[in-house]
Parts: sequence; structure tokens; C-alpha cells
Amino acid sequence: MKHDGMKDNGVARSKPETNRKMAIPKATLVLLAQSDQRWTSLQRLLRTIPQVEALYWFTDPAALLGRAATLSPALLLLDLTTPNAALLVALPQIQSGWPQTRTLALVADEVQGRLAEATGIQFVLPEGVLAATLWETIEALLLEEGADSVNPPEANK
Repeated sequence: MKHDGMKDNGVARSKPETNRKMAIPKATLVLLAQSDQRWTSLQRLLRTIPQVEALYWFTDPAALLGRAATLSPALLLLDLTTPNAALLVALPQIQSGWPQTRTLALVADEVQGRLAEATGIQFVLPEGVLAATLWETIEALLLEEGADSVNPPEANK
């Protein structure tokens, strides 16, 4: 019991603690990855994040563009570890259709990381990042009100 400091007739009143959990905002995530193996492992991880309500996987940027009007994801997760020129060409169009959507890319090396940032991707992590770091980063992105205020944990210190 928490004490609220008020007294009735000299007797301290207490109010019960509430065990109500805060409402967790639910979010839609879109994953653009060419590898079935990458999709399987990421899907398992992403489904453990409480905020994830819906998860869509696309292997082809054109297919994603075709569904862009019906989706409004909170996060677009891009697997850039496999070279995909079509994705880089389509990315500005994808981003313009979802200006509120945060973007996170997994990259193979620093060159890909710089390229990702140059194309407007907001957050970049190396492909070998620990699953816990990826999970924490995605959760932070989904919980924060503004993408500019998010500081993803440093990858693999």
C-alpha cells in the first residue's frame, strides 16, 4: 500500500497500488528482405516485441510499392546486406509515401551504412548486431514519439 500523506481523524489513509499496465501502442512493421533465412530469423525476433501488431514481409520493392497505399507502418526494416539496386531506386518513393515511418537498415559494412544514410535511412545497424541490441533498437523506435529523439543502443560494443 502506498501512503498518500492524508489523514482522516488522525489515521493515515492509504490508497492501493494499481497493477494496471500502461497501454502499449501497437504498430505495424514492414520488412524488406530478399533472404528467406533472414525473414525467418527476423520474424521470430520481431514477434517477441510487445508493440508489434502486424508484420509484413516483401522481397520485391515493386510489390511493396503496390501495397504502400494499404499499409501505414510505424517502422520499415530494410535488409541491405544483399545488394539490391531496385531497392535503392525505389526507396525515395517508398519514403515519400510514408513520411511518418521510421526506417532502420541492416548493412554488411561501413560503405553500405554510408549509402543507407545518404538515401535517407534514419537508423543503421551492422548485420552481425546482437539480437538483443536489434530488439532494443526496434522497441525504442516504436515507443518514441519522434524518430529524432531515439538513440538506439550502440551495436556490439
